[in-house]
Amino acid sequence: MEDRKKAKRGGRIRQITVLAIVLIIAAGDLSGCGGMRLIAAEMLGFPTGREQREMSEALGVDVMEGNVIESEDSHGGFHGDGMTFIALHFDESGLADQLVGLAGWHPLPLSENAEALAYGYDTEDGRKGPYLCDDEGQPVFPEIQNGYYYFRDRYTGSEDVYDDGDVFERNSYNFIMAIYDTDMDMMYYAKFDT
Repeated sequence: MEDRKKAKRGGRIRQITVLAIVLIIAAGDLSGCGGMRLIAAEMLGFPTGREQREMSEALGVDVMEGNVIESEDSHGGFHGDGMTFIALHFDESGLADQLVGLAGWHPLPLSENAEALAYGYDTEDGRKGPYLCDDEGQPVFPEIQNGYYYFRDRYTGSEDVYDDGDVFERNSYNFIMAIYDTDMDMMYYAKFDT
């Protein structure tokens, strides 16, 4: 008897949730606010292209054809600190040809500072990095042998936004880094703010 009550209550909660989402969509349509439709679509788990638009704008290359494999965003709190991580897979995109010569894009291997940010390395004084890591301290970017990487310093006082040379000369880190794996047709993107 108690299980039936729980099931009935669970079904009612689902009905209320769906009704609320429908009302959000309707309110957005009536007010002319398409953003409400996107919010509702994301709540229901439908792809919206939000990740691809964010990456395309940030990286200066069209990645709208990429399929989202992973997407996480830990930004929040008073100062908005956190990391956005997105992984996209492409079906025979030819993306590598588009990256050659674009501002901020470089062929692998990573620079020394980019290596520290993405994977970390051992020094005489201990270990430097990784900075782009998950909750267990493991790098979010997989090891990639062939491809391109992108770096853009979002620090306000940065003189050359595509140069990572001064990234460790300050108390906060605000940058975007991406790595495109030409062997796997995968793009990994991270926006980091402290």
